[in-house]
Amino acid sequence: MRTRHSELDVTSDVRAGRVASELIKASLDAALMVVGARGHGTLAGKLLGSVSQQVVAHAHGPVVVVRGSAPIDAGPVVVGVDVDLRTVREHPVEALRRESQETSLLVVGSRGMGGFTGLRLGSVSHGVLSRVRCAVAVVRGT
Repeated sequence: MRTRHSELDVTSDVRAGRVASELIKASLDAALMVVGARGHGTLAGKLLGSVSQQVVAHAHGPVVVVRGSAPIDAGPVVVGVDVDLRTVREHPVEALRRESQETSLLVVGSRGMGGFTGLRLGSVSHGVLSRVRCAVAVVRGT
């Protein structure tokens, strides 16, 4: 990272504890969290690992989930926004999955309006995280 992007201030920190919990704590002081996703879960096709899933659901700021197999370059970015459901002909997760097939990054918001305060990740954000292969940025409304 330092070699490819010398303009960035890259730091490292060693902490003892559960990985997801420590990353969530670290998000209090971060402008942006970036985590990898290996997706070694037991479900076929599951693309999001348990640590990245916990971090994106509970971090205190925006999180970008990067997959090892997805190329990251200066390719197009798809941004998902809320629209009136009567104007959408397909489920938002499917529409975003389709549109993101040739992109480097998919950006979605997350309001987490499901009624459980501990579940801060909305259904569309959760759906795209488990179905797309490009990097995904999840940005929460304030």
